[in-house]
Amino acid sequence: EVLRNNADRLMSLITDLLDMSALDSGRMQITPSLIEVDSIVRGVMEDVQSTAAAKQHSLRVEVPASLTVWADPVRARQILQNLVGNAIKYTPVGGVIEVRAREVPGGFAEISVRDDGIGIPPEEQSHLFEKFYRTTAGRRTTGGTGLGLAIAKSFVELHGGRIWCESDGRSGSRFAFTLPRRRL
Repeated sequence: EVLRNNADRLMSLITDLLDMSALDSGRMQITPSLIEVDSIVRGVMEDVQSTAAAKQHSLRVEVPASLTVWADPVRARQILQNLVGNAIKYTPVGGVIEVRAREVPGGFAEISVRDDGIGIPPEEQSHLFEKFYRTTAGRRTTGGTGLGLAIAKSFVELHGGRIWCESDGRSGSRFAFTLPRRRL
C-alpha cells in the first residue's frame, strides 16, 4: 500500500511537470467535444471517495443532469480533480465538500468546489494560480508542488473560460471555473 501510494504520488508529479512543460511551450492541445458535466463530476467523486472517507468528509453534489459543456473531457476532469483533491487535502477531518454546477450568462457553465477547510488569506489569493506557489498554511500542513492550480488555470483558459477563488481567509474556500456551453 505504501509503495503504491508513493508510486502514484511520483506519477502525479511527473504528469504535472510534463503538462506544465507542454503548456509553457505552447504544445498543449485540447480536443473539445460536447460532454455532460454530471458525468465528469460523478467520475471525479468516485475517484476521491476513499480519500474523502479516510478523513470522514461529507461529499455533496448539485449538478443538473442536462448541463453540457464544450470541453476536452480529460482536461475538464483534471481541472475538477485538482480542485476537489485540494479541498480534501486542506479540509480538517469531518469537513464538508460541495461540488455544484450551473449555467451562467454568456454561454458558459460554472463549476465550483466549496469546502469548510482552513481558508485562504486574501493577500495570498492573487498568487494561487502561479507556478510553484503554495500558501503559508499549505507549506506547513501538506505536501505538494504548487503546480496543480497553475495547470488548472491554463487548461481553463485554453477552453476560453476563467478560474477564481473566494475565501474570507478564516473559514473555507470556494474555487470556481467556467467552461463554454458550445463551440467558441
